Amino acid sequence: MRKSLGFQDVAKFNKRIVRLQSMMRGFSVRRQFMMEQEPGKFDDQMDMDTLIKNQTVKDVLEREGAFKFSELDPRSLRAPKDIKLVTKGPWRRDKDGAVYIGQWNRELTMKVGSGSKIWADGSIYEGQWVRNRANGFGRLIHTDGDIYEGEWFNDKAHGKGVFKAVDGAIYTGDWRDDEQHGHGVETWNDESRYEGQYF
Repeated sequence: MRKSLGFQDVAKFNKRIVRLQSMMRGFSVRRQFMMEQEPGKFDDQMDMDTLIKNQTVKDVLEREGAFKFSELDPRSLRAPKDIKLVTKGPWRRDKDGAVYIGQWNRELTMKVGSGSKIWADGSIYEGQWVRNRANGFGRLIHTDGDIYEGEWFNDKAHGKGVFKAVDGAIYTGDWRDDEQHGHGVETWNDESRYEGQYF
């Protein structure tokens, strides 16, 4: 005959389950954190001016002006509130030679805060970072001169933003997963204009 569990036995069992779940969540977070660390190295000899070799991108930077890091709202940064930021750089990623200059977590293992990343093709992202990804507000200048400035989530245009194409077309509005989605206004050089919903 089986003995039924009393209230105290059930409470002890539930405590063990909660502790096990907590340990598993901690393991999962630490594992994900470790996987996000990218191989690379710091090199203080590099500077922003010599890193941007693409003339089209240089021309856009001159025309648009410097990105205004000082105007970034820290509340838009989707990072833990208690994180301590350290400014360091430049750092070159081993895999593709992309260079990051900006803020890191205290352990220098993750890009968090404000920073700039320059890819080998000359494209540049300037703005906010969380967990090594563009998150918050930022500007991307593509190698061909196209510009997106606005909100980002997990390395994708997501939220409100403005896209300026080299051919003069401009879209201002909502974005989701790197695509125009929601309400927006698009204008073209021939003065054509569309305002409405994008899906």
